[in-house]
Amino acid sequence: MLHDCGFQDVAVQPFWGHDYFKHLPAMRRIDDAFNAFAARRNWRRLPAMPM
Repeated sequence: MLHDCGFQDVAVQPFWGHDYFKHLPAMRRIDDAFNAFAARRNWRRLPAMPM
């Protein structure tokens, strides 16, 4: 899609972690574990969630 708009290079930068669950300890632990899992595997993209 970005190439169709005229961009020549597309770089996906990984980003793992956030503060969304800082007041929900159980969710924070699950999210931290998932982020660590994704970072170890160098995942750059997850499938889009259906709306």
